[in-house]
Amino acid sequence: MIFELFDFNEIESLSVTDLEYMLECCIISSCKLHSLPLTVFNSVELAKYISGAFDPDRRVTFPQLIKWCSTDVSVGTFFRIFRIPEVERRYVAKMDRQLALAVDNLVSAESLQSVSSVGTVA
Repeated sequence: MIFELFDFNEIESLSVTDLEYMLECCIISSCKLHSLPLTVFNSVELAKYISGAFDPDRRVTFPQLIKWCSTDVSVGTFFRIFRIPEVERRYVAKMDRQLALAVDNLVSAESLQSVSSVGTVA
């Protein structure tokens, strides 16, 4: 896992500087793999963006990074730009699971409501 590769101290967290470096490496590698010019990448802007999302004086854990990635619009845009199929499949599968769970919860709630109303007198 990439997070572990950049966890140089092996304390299961990254400094904001290490996180910036990890993301910079991922972006540059993705640009090279997809033959995009590196001019689309700006390390100063990335540093500002990351420091705006995370407290520079605290370390970032993997669960914190995952939570940020799953809610941050720019991260979603990155995956759409680079069309990473495995990530898209997982995202779609996650949305399908959430939709199925919501439907199951709705059906269960309606079933309980109809069962409880069977014995009532109108």
